[in-house]
Amino acid sequence: MNLPQYLTVDHFYKLQNVNTLKTPEDIINVICLISGESKEDILKLTKEQIDTTVASLMRLFNESQPKFWPIFEYKGVIYGFQPLSKMTLGEWIDCDTYAKDWKNQLHNLLAVCYRPIAKHHHKSFIWRVKYNIKVWTGQSTSPFSIYDVEPYDTVTSNVRGELFKELPVEIAQGALAFFLEIGLKYSENITTSLVQSETEREMIMTSNKEIRELLYKTTTVGS
Repeated sequence: MNLPQYLTVDHFYKLQNVNTLKTPEDIINVICLISGESKEDILKLTKEQIDTTVASLMRLFNESQPKFWPIFEYKGVIYGFQPLSKMTLGEWIDCDTYAKDWKNQLHNLLAVCYRPIAKHHHKSFIWRVKYNIKVWTGQSTSPFSIYDVEPYDTVTSNVRGELFKELPVEIAQGALAFFLEIGLKYSENITTSLVQSETEREMIMTSNKEIRELLYKTTTVGS
């Protein structure tokens, strides 16, 4: 049985409708979803093989703990997280839209937030290899100031989104939690400084309440 090295964003999508692992049918279904094997092939496994596979699955779930990485290298490309302070209005609107439908659009949210680094002001990056991905482990009080990402383009973003379906879900959920937390503070600040209409204020506060609920849900997934 060949199980993946880590759970991906695509696995996350497939597992959304799985509520329990109490029955043999539940276990078979999850093994099929993650391994890509057919139900017929799973039924040919011995009990010992099933027990070993389930133990490996639990290890995958336990290791998938959300963590935010501002910079990572994936398939030879170095990506940086675009902070809200540098986002255009178009980027922010797309991110906000995807974040509210994160159970289906997480890969597209990642594609807007993480873009290839066009230039950086750092001599070298200190990497830690996690799975087949390099994550930046350098110490900086302001990591976003050391690089600039490529300009936002919806066409290339959509292509990148498909690629990001294969990213580890822990990187994806870490980025989502970071975006929601910072985005909430950002939208509350512009509410008090820019929005004059009481109706507009109420609309933004309602949106912020939804963001808080999403933040709670994504940081408690798997707990």
